[in-house]
Amino acid sequence: MSKTNWARLGGVTVENMAVDRDTARANIRHAMTLRLPEIDQLPEWEKSKYGEPVAIVAAGPSLRYTLSEIGGFKTVILAGSAHDFAISKGVRATYCVLVDPTPDQVVSYLSRRSPTCNYLVASMCDKGVFEHLKEYPVTMWHCGGKLNGDDILQGIVPPEKTTLCGGGSTVGLRCIDIANRLGYYEQHLFGFDSCLDPNTSAMHAFPLNDPEKEFSQGTSAQVIGMKIGMDEETARVFRTPNYLAVQAWEFEKLLKTSQGAAKFTVHGDGIIAEMLRLYNDAMAAHEAKPKVLTA
Repeated sequence: MSKTNWARLGGVTVENMAVDRDTARANIRHAMTLRLPEIDQLPEWEKSKYGEPVAIVAAGPSLRYTLSEIGGFKTVILAGSAHDFAISKGVRATYCVLVDPTPDQVVSYLSRRSPTCNYLVASMCDKGVFEHLKEYPVTMWHCGGKLNGDDILQGIVPPEKTTLCGGGSTVGLRCIDIANRLGYYEQHLFGFDSCLDPNTSAMHAFPLNDPEKEFSQGTSAQVIGMKIGMDEETARVFRTPNYLAVQAWEFEKLLKTSQGAAKFTVHGDGIIAEMLRLYNDAMAAHEAKPKVLTA
């Protein structure tokens, strides 16, 4: 079967990344000396899954309420920091995607490593992450993106290598792109909220590291109000950290520019779920319009 027998997601490429450029490039150089298998060498890479759904699990607060629904999925992709919490609750992960280049950040949520999980580790991750996972299945991938207009991989990763530049600026959005390239059309998103829990104001499904230090460049986690809706009367207001507001905007763009490339189901109720609901309503209304015949 052709490698291009399904639509690929597109429309969102990463123009800025929350990393230190020189450190990330040094990490990439080191990772390429490890001779690890790369993601496009996986036998399941770019092969249609014929409607089989995939669960993509991020760390948003709604994950606490939807965990029981994950057990019905054959394939589960964990997004970075959701790893330990999901594993501790009995989730059987197929893959875990790691991107963050800061060693303490990543290793801190990999205390429950699983021998049956394939760790998809970006080449920009610190060498300590690869060391921490050396006894476990690891597949490397090259996380593309731009910092101040410069391609972070240029001059380090040979042009014939597969690089993944789509999805967005968070590991959760990168998981969506990876799942698409693995051939999954039916994507079920868990813990994709992009907002605080309206009941508890929690930022994650579990206590996480200091959000003020969540990114290597010290991006602040200022909480802002975000209004989602078609008009003032029906719009819903969510409280969200500013960096998750960016994730929401990128997801919205992904929806609008990748029609037909993936079918999303969002488990939980937050900004991402509301955006998807509004998008589906708009698409249904458009399709319901009577067609005008012309001679």
